[in-house]
Amino acid sequence: MRKWLAICFCILFAASVLSACGDSKSGKTKVTISIGQVKTSSLSGDLTGKSSIIPSSVTKIRFTISASDMTTIQRTVSTSGKTAVSESFDVPNGTNRRFFVEALDVSDNLKYHGEKHSDLSGPAVNLDVEMVVATQPLSPDTWGSISATNTPGARIEHAAFWTGSKMLVWGGRQANNGPALNTGGIYDPASDSWSAMSSVNAPSARLYYSSVWTGTEMIIWGGWSGGNLNTGARYNPSTDSWTATTTVNAPAARCLMPAVWTGSTMIVWGGFSQQNTGGIYDPSTDTWIGATSTSGAPSGRQNHMAAWTGNEMIVWGGRQYAGGFYFNDGGRYNPATNTWTAVSTTNAPSARVAALLWTGTRMIVWGGWIDSGRLNTGAVYNPSNDTWTTISTTNAPTASSAYFIWTGTEFIVWAGGLLPDVPNGKYNPVTDTWSSISTVNMPSGRTGYSAAWTGTEMIIWGGEDSGGGLITGGKYVP
Repeated sequence: MRKWLAICFCILFAASVLSACGDSKSGKTKVTISIGQVKTSSLSGDLTGKSSIIPSSVTKIRFTISASDMTTIQRTVSTSGKTAVSESFDVPNGTNRRFFVEALDVSDNLKYHGEKHSDLSGPAVNLDVEMVVATQPLSPDTWGSISATNTPGARIEHAAFWTGSKMLVWGGRQANNGPALNTGGIYDPASDSWSAMSSVNAPSARLYYSSVWTGTEMIIWGGWSGGNLNTGARYNPSTDSWTATTTVNAPAARCLMPAVWTGSTMIVWGGFSQQNTGGIYDPSTDTWIGATSTSGAPSGRQNHMAAWTGNEMIVWGGRQYAGGFYFNDGGRYNPATNTWTAVSTTNAPSARVAALLWTGTRMIVWGGWIDSGRLNTGAVYNPSNDTWTTISTTNAPTASSAYFIWTGTEFIVWAGGLLPDVPNGKYNPVTDTWSSISTVNMPSGRTGYSAAWTGTEMIIWGGEDSGGGLITGGKYVP
């Protein structure tokens, strides 16, 4: 791992929790974090840091101490004219306290950072957190690589979510129609590093499940493992722990269905085999609080898509299990009134299984597949007036079942199959125009990969090509 100074210096962030300063009666432990000087444990005498100085490029150090059951402690101190900094904190006792240290330059750009988790209960604890060089931002229309060290292992059809600082990856299956997985990993783009995700109390291995990110937790529900499932669990990255979801009043077991997050609840609808039912789950109380109405609901289907508008769930497309029948219709579900409204089929895209996304005011459907092959057409749906507008095919990528993401102003299409010309492009719905994306340093074409948007860059990872499963990926700044 790259240290604070690439060649000349090696800095360790030494945090010593001294028993003499602990206060078990008040429920707090005094934690002293020292940067740029030697610290030793008063109990063991072990050297917990190496002699070093703070680089002149660093003008401030920001300390953040957090846990799910305590108020976050944050402090920023100036390093002007200093070669070392020492700060003390009274930290509430408890498990999994996160100590995060950032070294910033004069423009508040992150130069180095370090992180460590520890349990505090009064007795002495020594923490050594390595400060690593922060990954620098890419230039526009540029690809960068991501680490393949300590990944969760090659897989396809897995879930991926951006937490605000890291990408979570979970589940899926091994390549070449291999077995389902119930493991995962956490990617930190700031340090370009992977860490393991706990599998204790994780959902059983499964395929074709629903997944959502709530803002604090990843929820996995349903799926297939030799039969349909109606079980699931919630993963909390701040505690690296799983909590099972209740099955009381849960919808019937199913797979191949989407889910949406409303801001407070998860809505699941449809799925194999041809179900047009659903349910609403509240993670704050671990309860299924109601079933979605079937009155006016779209016909039962699987492999359909869904988006949350802020007050409605829009369901569109999909297919029947057998018979080769695909849908180009859908419905809008309002959980406040438990009612459905049909989506217009006038100028709608042709029937298909496809990806869709919500822009904040519109729903975009593009690409996808039917039995006869892939598609490179699509349309934009406006729920305010129930109308579709066809997407231009001029300069559009080749036909693709690619995963695509919304950046806030355009959507990015990348890969989507083992094709000689890997489909890629960017679409601007305001101008109805396509533009290409750079292929320099672009990852190899693949299918079954995951993608996440960080707010500034797209991260893709995993999947398979003709050679098998992949543990590689890339990041792209549009």
